[in-house]
Amino acid sequence: MVSHLRKREYQDIIAFDLLRVKPEVILGGGLKNFLPDEKYNKNLIASYKKNGYEIVYDRDSLKQTESKKILGLFHYDNMNVYLDREMLRNKEVLGEYDKQPTLIDMTKKAIEILSKNKDGFFLMVEGGNIDKQLHRMDWQRATYDTIELDKSVAIARDFAKSNGETLIIVVADHAHGASITGTYYEADGKSGRDGVMIYNKFIPELLNSPYYTSIFPTFKDEDKDGFPDDPDPKITLAVQYANHPDYKVYYRFREKPSEPTILKNGKYITNPNNKGVKYAGNIPYDEEHEAHSADDVILMSEGVGSDYFKGVMDNTEVFFGIMRAFGIDAR
Repeated sequence: MVSHLRKREYQDIIAFDLLRVKPEVILGGGLKNFLPDEKYNKNLIASYKKNGYEIVYDRDSLKQTESKKILGLFHYDNMNVYLDREMLRNKEVLGEYDKQPTLIDMTKKAIEILSKNKDGFFLMVEGGNIDKQLHRMDWQRATYDTIELDKSVAIARDFAKSNGETLIIVVADHAHGASITGTYYEADGKSGRDGVMIYNKFIPELLNSPYYTSIFPTFKDEDKDGFPDDPDPKITLAVQYANHPDYKVYYRFREKPSEPTILKNGKYITNPNNKGVKYAGNIPYDEEHEAHSADDVILMSEGVGSDYFKGVMDNTEVFFGIMRAFGIDAR
């Protein structure tokens, strides 16, 4: 929307392009791309300030700001995921960035600012770490970020109900080859692939066990905040991946984020520091992560113009549906 480049890796240029377009609200990570750079004689943060932006660096300053234009830079690189930011709060993981806002906080503030425009607004909210965690085959972290995105959508829906002139679209840009194949527990002394329970098997030694015929995981939400209290209950989900490098399968939750592979002699091989059982990969050795899949993705919409989105659609049609809702013939 604000930058057209051949590679998204050109983040320094994207930071420049954002200033060229001047959207009223820019929130996320990527502080490193805005810091002063003597080599290229640039100081983007100073440039944003000259153009009327208030710069905020943590959740407190985000909540307190009343500026009409804000640039929020909450992490040097990518922001941490919900589990690490809001629940585990491991200092080794968060470092100095221990006051990052949630996606919910950012959505609330964005709508608060943009809704003051009598001509309306366009807002894109992305749960960007969902994809990143699935690449690392860390489905628990991906799932908590998905719940966080869902709650952000709820904020938008509440606004839409009171506004009456809003189109909401929720869609992914691609799929991953990840599937829930059963549940996983080690109550019978088994682990690894033997701890994956599929179907409803009769297991004599578990006949009098509370785990006998158990087909649901034991996640709980005692505080009713919508997030499971414990990402690693006794009975959890078994999630498998269709396309992956060599890596160690570990069905329990990893307390710290980790990479599935390391680079050695020009090839990505299993990270020896991870727990689990080694599985052979099925993608090229120059790929360090699980890869995207070509599955169709679900699109959900409601509000003004949502009738356009139905059946099987090409991804480019989403743009035209948005323009139609604005009353613009983009064809």
